[in-house]
Amino acid sequence: MQYSDLIEVADDFQQWKDLLSANEIKNNDELADLLDAFEQLLTNQLGGDYV
Repeated sequence: MQYSDLIEVADDFQQWKDLLSANEIKNNDELADLLDAFEQLLTNQLGGDYV
Protein backbone atom coordinates (compact mmCIF):
# COMPACT_ATOMS: atom_id res chain seq x y z
CA MET A 1 0.00 0.00 0.00
CA GLN A 2 1.34 3.39 -0.99
CA TYR A 3 1.56 6.19 1.55
CA SER A 4 -0.93 8.24 -0.51
CA ASP A 5 -3.37 5.30 -0.45
CA LEU A 6 -3.08 5.17 3.32
CA ILE A 7 -3.78 8.91 3.58
CA GLU A 8 -6.89 8.44 1.42
CA VAL A 9 -8.07 5.56 3.62
CA ALA A 10 -7.39 7.67 6.71
CA ASP A 11 -9.45 10.56 5.33
CA ASP A 12 -12.32 8.23 4.45
CA PHE A 13 -12.10 6.68 7.91
CA GLN A 14 -12.22 10.09 9.60
CA GLN A 15 -15.32 11.08 7.65
CA TRP A 16 -16.97 7.74 8.47
CA LYS A 17 -16.06 8.06 12.14
CA ASP A 18 -17.43 11.61 12.31
CA LEU A 19 -20.67 10.47 10.69
CA LEU A 20 -21.04 7.58 13.13
CA SER A 21 -20.27 9.80 16.10
CA ALA A 22 -22.77 12.40 14.91
CA ASN A 23 -25.44 9.72 14.79
CA GLU A 24 -24.37 8.35 18.19
CA ILE A 25 -23.88 4.92 16.68
CA LYS A 26 -20.57 4.70 18.54
CA ASN A 27 -22.53 3.71 21.65
CA ASN A 28 -22.28 0.16 20.35
CA ASP A 29 -19.26 -1.20 22.24
CA GLU A 30 -18.12 -3.54 19.47
CA LEU A 31 -18.20 -0.75 16.90
CA ALA A 32 -16.40 1.61 19.27
CA ASP A 33 -13.68 -1.00 19.81
CA LEU A 34 -13.35 -1.52 16.06
CA LEU A 35 -13.09 2.22 15.42
CA ASP A 36 -10.49 2.61 18.16
CA ALA A 37 -8.44 -0.31 16.85
CA PHE A 38 -8.53 1.02 13.28
CA GLU A 39 -7.63 4.51 14.48
CA GLN A 40 -4.65 3.05 16.36
CA LEU A 41 -3.58 1.14 13.24
CA LEU A 42 -3.73 4.34 11.16
CA THR A 43 -1.77 6.23 13.80
CA ASN A 44 0.91 3.53 13.82
CA GLN A 45 1.10 3.35 10.02
CA LEU A 46 1.30 7.12 9.61
CA GLY A 47 3.83 7.63 12.36
CA GLY A 48 1.43 9.54 14.57
CA ASP A 49 0.91 12.34 12.03
CA TYR A 50 -2.71 11.56 11.30
CA VAL A 51 -4.71 11.53 14.50
